[in-house]
Amino acid sequence: MIAGIIVLWLLSGDEFFNSLLVFGGAYLLWHYRQIISPTILFYGIFSLFIIFATGRTMSINRFAYGCVSLAICWGIFLSRHVKLNYFIILWFIIMLITSSIRFAQGLWVA
Repeated sequence: MIAGIIVLWLLSGDEFFNSLLVFGGAYLLWHYRQIISPTILFYGIFSLFIIFATGRTMSINRFAYGCVSLAICWGIFLSRHVKLNYFIILWFIIMLITSSIRFAQGLWVA
């Protein structure tokens, strides 16, 4: 499954990662709604509504990175699934390297 996600990301580019980030964040908000406070839940829901209302997939990751409630749910998920931590670190190392190469080439990064 993880290899399939990496292949889809390499084939489709950033749009797949952006969609995965937003829809995965929406799933995590729904899954951990009993654990997090209602304030965090409503902030995350309305932040996702703003993301969906724009209708653009190019800058979704900037909005999703700014949504604190997605980061809280992501932290809860990683604290419960410790074996995925190394994969997530590797994933973000790859993202950092590709973003730095694009930035060095003068391409649009975000």
